[in-house]
Amino acid sequence: MRWFRGSVLALLAVAACEGTSGLAGEAPPPDESTKRDAGDDGRAGPAPKPDGGPTPITERCDPIKPFGPPELQTELEPTAGTVRSAVMSPDELELHYLKYTSATSKWELRRVTRPSREAKWSTPTTVDVGEAVSGMSIAAGGLKAYWWTLESNFVASRPDVDTTFASPKTFWLAKKPQLFVVASNDAAYYAEYVGDGSAVDKIIMRAAMNGNASGLLTGSPVPNLHANGALDGQPVLNKDETALYFSSNRAGGKGLADVWVARRGSKLDPFGPPVHVPELSSETVDGVSWVSDDDCEILLDRAAQIYRARRPL
Repeated sequence: MRWFRGSVLALLAVAACEGTSGLAGEAPPPDESTKRDAGDDGRAGPAPKPDGGPTPITERCDPIKPFGPPELQTELEPTAGTVRSAVMSPDELELHYLKYTSATSKWELRRVTRPSREAKWSTPTTVDVGEAVSGMSIAAGGLKAYWWTLESNFVASRPDVDTTFASPKTFWLAKKPQLFVVASNDAAYYAEYVGDGSAVDKIIMRAAMNGNASGLLTGSPVPNLHANGALDGQPVLNKDETALYFSSNRAGGKGLADVWVARRGSKLDPFGPPVHVPELSSETVDGVSWVSDDDCEILLDRAAQIYRARRPL
């Protein structure tokens, strides 16, 4: 696999109250938390389809039920406190994550694969990207990967999901934020600081891609999400863009930054008010790094460890 090379960047430490999971190069972050009660995730029942009907039970979960207790994932790396930012491909057979290496004091990108959803992951391989990667999202049916570093944003493509990504190209953005590019590959969500220094908020923004997908058009705040004085961040959406998970230190949580979710009937509708997700919470900083297309499974960042939570049938 060929990747871009550049000077290795040390990552900046991120305050736990910002609701992020830390950046590449920093020491493993402190623990964090988020939560949600059964039936208290913003839905009175199953998430509605665009025609107003309920979403049916999928082959592996009941969308009405809350997630089960998050489980620490030690299969990827047995050493606690050294991994984060796990992202799966749409078919859930490929996973990228970040591994903290004390020898270089940076977060390195790792990749694993598996032949089926329930099979064990392969032995991790290190992806040489030259710079300290701080996060990524996968879009366009797994054919595009968007990378964020302290220096710039990048996009890499591949012809099919069985091959590795080619060398990334610069993805132009004025402020170089950490992005979540939606599955349809036509828009991105990110968090932006707003304020004058004495009163600073962090707000979830949305921006459409420009015509040739080499950058984003001007972003705007996502309506109905922000609470005054809060630091919101790490937005992650499901494939249909009907569920938006994010981390926030707003009132009503139980940790430094908790997981919240906002839902809507279709991607053309506005999101409803965010609701706290207590079963995904702890007393530290929690954030979702990936959600499955069917909203049945979630990967969490918590204290530089990867957790998995699943909804039952």
